[in-house]
Amino acid sequence: MERIYRRLCCRTDQIRSYSVNIGNTLCGRRSWQLRYATEGVISDLWQVWCAFARAFTIERSLGCSSRSGAAVLARVGSKDKPRILYEAKAFSNDGTPNRGATILERYREPTWGDIDKLAKILTGLGLSDASILETAILSNRGTVSHLQVTRNACAHRSLQSLKAVRKLQPFYVIRDAIRHPSDLAWQEHASDKSTAILRWITDVELLADLMTNIP
Repeated sequence: MERIYRRLCCRTDQIRSYSVNIGNTLCGRRSWQLRYATEGVISDLWQVWCAFARAFTIERSLGCSSRSGAAVLARVGSKDKPRILYEAKAFSNDGTPNRGATILERYREPTWGDIDKLAKILTGLGLSDASILETAILSNRGTVSHLQVTRNACAHRSLQSLKAVRKLQPFYVIRDAIRHPSDLAWQEHASDKSTAILRWITDVELLADLMTNIP
């Protein structure tokens, strides 16, 4: 657990640095330049979170040690990685895994960063202390779901996806109209006045810290 947590923090530190740099030059950038740069850090952060969630699930399934030093027992079911990935996909969609099926291609895997799907996966796989993990993840998601909505809207531009981003406006101090999904990243979070992208980074780190410390 320590290894995957440190790897995540190394990447989020880089993304935070990039974000601060972009934020310091907002006024000096053309709108299209700002959008491309912002989409880049949003996508990077989402990919880092998804990679962490995937690695966490696999390590927890095979047995490991939490960052608190407690031994985590391996799941009772198959320890074959392609099988674990297949079962994870099935459980994420509220399905029942077929006997003997596996997943070998990354594109067929579940959306690891989706908090609700991740909770279903961890419970479905029968991981050690799955109920504690599920409660912790669902109760401490912070703004990680906001990151997902914004990233999806950037990657799949449509009026519907933009409306999904605009539904998040009550959580932020909106100083400028949200005309593009990435515009939300530079609004202030209502609770602590931090820039949205920096709040998303922090919440990803906090959730990863919590998950890797659960025995």
